[in-house]
Amino acid sequence: MKIATWNVNGLRSIVDLQKTLLALDCDIICLQETKLSYDTLDSSLALIDGFDSYFAFCQVRRGYSGVATYCKSNFSPDLVFNNFHDLYQELQFAHPDRQYLGDFDDFDLLDNEGRVLASRHKLTNCSKAEFLFILNVYCPRVDPEQMDRQNYRLAFLKLLQHCTECLLNSGNYVLILGDMNLCHKRIDHCDPDQQFDTNEARIWLCEFLYDSNENSDGKMVDLYRLHYPDKVRMFTCWNTQKRARILNYGTRIDYILANVDLIDQCNCCEILSTIQGSDHCPVIAELSTKISAANVQLQLSSRKRFASAGTQLSLLTFLKTNNNNNNSTIAVEKNNDDTDDQLVLLNESVRKRKIRKCLTLKDLWSTKDNTQPTVSSVSSVTAEVNADGEVEDVVEVDAEEKLIRVENWKKLFGRTSQPRQAPLCKGHGERCVLRSVKKAGKNLNRKFYCCARPVGFKDDKQSRCDHFQWAD
Repeated sequence: MKIATWNVNGLRSIVDLQKTLLALDCDIICLQETKLSYDTLDSSLALIDGFDSYFAFCQVRRGYSGVATYCKSNFSPDLVFNNFHDLYQELQFAHPDRQYLGDFDDFDLLDNEGRVLASRHKLTNCSKAEFLFILNVYCPRVDPEQMDRQNYRLAFLKLLQHCTECLLNSGNYVLILGDMNLCHKRIDHCDPDQQFDTNEARIWLCEFLYDSNENSDGKMVDLYRLHYPDKVRMFTCWNTQKRARILNYGTRIDYILANVDLIDQCNCCEILSTIQGSDHCPVIAELSTKISAANVQLQLSSRKRFASAGTQLSLLTFLKTNNNNNNSTIAVEKNNDDTDDQLVLLNESVRKRKIRKCLTLKDLWSTKDNTQPTVSSVSSVTAEVNADGEVEDVVEVDAEEKLIRVENWKKLFGRTSQPRQAPLCKGHGERCVLRSVKKAGKNLNRKFYCCARPVGFKDDKQSRCDHFQWAD
């Protein structure tokens, strides 16, 4: 059995999903950060030939979070849960003599962001366990300035641990695949800071994982480090806006974890860093574990949902008119980027009333904007990597374009001067880029110049130098 995990940073960003899934050559594929809601999922993403798919959606924000699991038809599960609470209820039902649900009272809060999918698979070649549970997780990221999110993250991680231990104590095997938003050791980070080892979430992860070199009570094993315990600069996530992937300056925050009794069946685990399409790359593992397909169509199966829904009607369907009706017609035109339909409703009967001006659907939906961008418009967004593999936003501004606009304004008031050129960086003698500080503090929105090259390790001469210069 081959399994994979991949944070896709938006499922719609994958141009050909079926081709991509087949290229991974895996039987079960766990995707994170799908950024879909229930009503925006369509059959082109859900119904992939040869696969059954299952989704968990964020309930509190649109286009946020979300996970999906794609299983080849001969590896389909017999049970699927899209939240922790339902999984605990199944455990309680299977083992009524034990107490599971009483340990946590905030399931609604921890389940409403669509961060977990649990699938149960029937094992066929194992004498120690009857079922294998695969947990597809997208753990919350940490924001140093939001204490409530730090507490939320720790609560989620502790619930994940408790759930895993309950599954193991009930006689099951467990695999956890996903984006943990957390580096385990210093070698998993391009630039760990002094507080790296004291981070609460990292302390939790160290306790959760089994370490054969220490007196460890951990229940799970990091399969990549099982095979490559000391391999450095093996990352799974890079800051795309800073072009950090060019020089492999990133973090390893995507994992495949297996319970201790299962690791003997793990043949290999690899990081597919050459696969593009996201700021993360896939991680795959191959196990000798064999499972039998469940010949049932589950309630959470995408095939069941779209089969029962029939043909999905779009807004265009409702706007279409009968050919015999000459009172109104609909003209449809496509954008240059083929993304959004612009619909114009021309009603002859309304026009005859000589109404001089009225709004059309084109007025409301048009994506074109004839107004000139303001001086504050930006060209791209970059980010700083912190010790947890997170990012701190920094905005990059097109210096030449901004200064030209400023000069145009000055001309209106009789003040003219030549646009100021960006300085040359001291490390390479190349033109700098202008950036704006976005981190809260006394320098918020203040402009500065820095080297335009991609970030990288300090010993890499191709990487960004340390040039820094305030623009004012």
